[in-house]
Amino acid sequence: MCSSDLSPYQAYDLALDSAGTLYVASINSYLQCSTCRPGPQGHITEYPKGYTTGPPAVTITVDYPTGMAFDSSGNLYVANCEICYTGIPGNAPDQILVFAPGGTVPIRTITANLNGALGVALDANNTLYVENCINCYVGGEQDIPPGSDTITEYSSFATGSNYLRTITFASQPDIPTGLAFDSSNNLYVGNFGPNTVTEYAPGTTTPSKTISTGINEPTGLAFDKQGTLYVSNFAGTVTEYPAGYTTGNPSATLTASNATWVVIH
Repeated sequence: MCSSDLSPYQAYDLALDSAGTLYVASINSYLQCSTCRPGPQGHITEYPKGYTTGPPAVTITVDYPTGMAFDSSGNLYVANCEICYTGIPGNAPDQILVFAPGGTVPIRTITANLNGALGVALDANNTLYVENCINCYVGGEQDIPPGSDTITEYSSFATGSNYLRTITFASQPDIPTGLAFDSSNNLYVGNFGPNTVTEYAPGTTTPSKTISTGINEPTGLAFDKQGTLYVSNFAGTVTEYPAGYTTGNPSATLTASNATWVVIH
């Protein structure tokens, strides 16, 4: 049963542009059925560097924004996950919306090979990577076959149906819930299901490294300029791993209740 009383918005993702402007993607936590939503219910708000109080500088309307990333030209890529509130694969197409710097209307829309679009990241060549986590939103409600959770790679000028390749996870559900690139262009993926972070060398689909110590329901990944990896864990911590980490305990562990995303300024 649906109610017309919508619960407050909740922050779903964070991103910083090159000027230090903070972008916050927010969704309405009540949106569980498409018949009771009166229209677009999500938004992205911008807060300038040094912000303390007052209204956001800009608000962009997006139905269900679940991930954000910037390319080297300052264009903002936003995952708009339609399945996230319908829970029905194929009911409405997921999208990657591309906004020019300062823009509030998409200049480009990507739709191919998206199913449960969650996180987005761009590598040093502006190649776009998108997490498709169908298990994040459908889960036990339907019989989800192995390999349904994927990462799709798109060319830097992808539009419409263009994409390059797909990374498929053999075990199910891995539930990919975080993406980040290190300075060597290796792709790191947070896997919520098995409590791991896996590394993929450029152009590969088989992990070259797996981190498990200190990982507990990972939801967000980020690297600082020194190459330190930060992992936000929904279980309530943020763990740090030094550049070149292979084994052993994290270099530091921060306590953060239900940590969902991490961003480095």
